[in-house]
Amino acid sequence: MNTTNIQEVGNFLESIIDRTNNMKPIMHTIGEKVTSKSMEAFEKERDPISGIPWSPVSSDTTLTQAGGKKRAKTKKGKQRVADKRILRDTGDLQSSIDYTATKDSTEIVAAKEYAATHFFGDDKRNIKQRRYMPFTDELDLDTKTTNEILEDIGNFIIDD
Repeated sequence: MNTTNIQEVGNFLESIIDRTNNMKPIMHTIGEKVTSKSMEAFEKERDPISGIPWSPVSSDTTLTQAGGKKRAKTKKGKQRVADKRILRDTGDLQSSIDYTATKDSTEIVAAKEYAATHFFGDDKRNIKQRRYMPFTDELDLDTKTTNEILEDIGNFIIDD
């Protein structure tokens, strides 16, 4: 190996060190990826890990969304159907999903107090689990998202 090749290797290693001193750009990429998968789950009304459709809303919820018993019926006595999507009555839960990126971490949150209830479900209150983020029940990222992020990190560190 000649001196030029050694210097090129040294320069390459220095560029990797420089990139890893501030990982904030890749932390933003991670946050965007996870929140994007979450938004897609809301749009498709499917678990972002398994792809299984969310359980439909209960008849009680449908009735509530239609305005209650009195307002749920038309003047001719027919049942009015609420035109609401699952977990999107007001859109507050979906719009509360956000992330904060720093130079060495990404924090992803669903900032509504009822977020965990819908994510995990609640058997006592007959609320079905409707996973809307690509996290397992143990709050680990799913394998596919993890592999995508690892590839993104590798590309971030290696690319010029």
